[in-house]
This record gives sequence, structure tokens and C-alpha cells, in this order.
Amino acid sequence: NKHIEVIPSGYNVRRFKQLDSEKCRKALNLPKDKKIILFVGHLIERKGLVYLVKALEILNRKNKEFFCCMVGSGILEKRLKDQISKFGIKNKVFLAGRRDPDEMAVWMNACDVLVLPSLSEGLPNVISEALACGKPVVATNVAGNPEIINKYVGYLVKPKNENDLAEKIILALNKKWKKEDLLKRAEKFSVTNSVKKLIKVYRGLKA
Repeated sequence: NKHIEVIPSGYNVRRFKQLDSEKCRKALNLPKDKKIILFVGHLIERKGLVYLVKALEILNRKNKEFFCCMVGSGILEKRLKDQISKFGIKNKVFLAGRRDPDEMAVWMNACDVLVLPSLSEGLPNVISEALACGKPVVATNVAGNPEIINKYVGYLVKPKNENDLAEKIILALNKKWKKEDLLKRAEKFSVTNSVKKLIKVYRGLKA
């Protein structure tokens, strides 16, 4: 409809930007020599974390070196801990719990890839926040995710499919991403760009 304009909420440009990865890992006491996979969000069923843990088990069986951090809290925490223990990957997964929002950029700059295995979403800011920190994203092909992610900034995967998720994580970790592509894509979903769009809409209204 020509009378409808969709404007994303936009990520905080002052908070999310590139920082020194080594310093961020040191500040968070994370391993320097491992590929770090990051999830940020609520530990709930809708976020598809059960499938992420299954994907990590596949990576472990393939002898891939990785360390996964899950930042957030929720009712799924105990189930995830049991699943992680069952798969024998307790030493490779860290449930970091709820953290201060001002700390999120540090976590994103410390990682190698952000993973969002959600079963459903809106237009998640966490994707553009990661891109703004110069990090690629692997996310499920649901709702607004494909509106942000293209082949230059990440991979889309089938929801509820740990094999596809594991495969795309490996591809993302092995690929040489162009930082300029990641940052340019992020800019389109920044709060700065959203404000410009909003002002344009207001100015186009007839009295």
C-alpha cells in the first residue's frame, strides 16, 4: 500500500560500534584462541535455543574448536543446562545470564559470529547491532530476519533444523567477511536512519 511506510526502531549508534576484539575478550575473561559463537536474548522456547545446542553438539562431533556464550535469562535455563551436560559440551558453552545493556557491545565485539535460531521474530535489533560491531550473523529465515540479512553479511537457515544451523555456523566462522559490507548494512537499520525516514514521512503529510 502506497500509504504505508515501514520504519524500523533502529539500533543505538552510540552504544553499538566496533571495539578492539582482544580487549573485549580480556574484559569478559573469554578465550583468545577459540572461535566464539554468541547468542543474545531471552532463554525461552521461541528463541530456538534447543536447536542451537543440538547444532553445537554437531560441531563438537566434527572436532570444531569453538566457545559459545549465551547472554540472557529465562525459563529455559535449566533445560539448556541439562541438554548441554547430556551432550558433553559443558566446557564449550557459557550461560552468562542477564547482563547490563551497556555491556552488550563488548560481548558482540568479542565474538566471531552472532547466532539467532528463533522460531519466530519481529525485526530484531540484535542483528543490526551485531553488524554495527562488524560481526556476521547466522539467523533463521523467519519474519524480519531476511529483511536485514543478505549474502554479504550472514546466512539464513531453516528453523528447527540443527544440521542446517551447524553447517551455516561453520561457513560463517570460516569466511572472510568484509567489514565495510557489515557496517554499511547495519547503517540502514540504525536509529539515525530511522529518524531521517520518520522526518521525511512527517514532512510529506498534508495539513
